[in-house]
Amino acid sequence: PDALRWYTRGSAYCAFEEAYKGTLEVGKLADLVALSVDPMTADPSEVRDARVLLTMVGGRIVHDGAPGAILPPQREARGFLPEAGCQCAEGGHG
Repeated sequence: PDALRWYTRGSAYCAFEEAYKGTLEVGKLADLVALSVDPMTADPSEVRDARVLLTMVGGRIVHDGAPGAILPPQREARGFLPEAGCQCAEGGHG
């Protein structure tokens, strides 16, 4: 649990991005991956070899691990448009 916490919350904190990254909360970017194993209970070697089932960046599905998956058009996460940069309250991140 500590390693996962440092990889997510800790990385965002070290990059001064904890206001919009690091945890899944309303108003944050929703960058995440869904793995074929539970990283909280699996052996480290199982996590290393896990399949990525889904990847989301900025609240958009950018990878679907299903064979032959075709991604439907996705709307942008509210308050974040990649071409405009970060629109978070602090501003200046994009």
